[in-house]
Amino acid sequence: MRSSGPGGQNVNKVATAVQLRFDLAGTTLLDAAAKERLRRLAGRRVTQDGALLIVARNHRTQRERRLAGKAHGQKTKRLRGRVGWED
Repeated sequence: MRSSGPGGQNVNKVATAVQLRFDLAGTTLLDAAAKERLRRLAGRRVTQDGALLIVARNHRTQRERRLAGKAHGQKTKRLRGRVGWED
């Protein structure tokens, strides 16, 4: 899903947000006590039909990867510079 917030021109083209939907009411993996505890912990993240909805918008790995690549390139170019005699 597309994420809101800053991002420049690329924000309208790239899907950087993630939405996870877990059917809490219909699952057989959890007992009734665990479901109730999870429902209390989740609060407003549980929808009307009993689904747990988690949305992640803040972790944008694409931009982090780009910045790490730029930092690596800067370090490489710095190493290509003149060697100082004071070392």
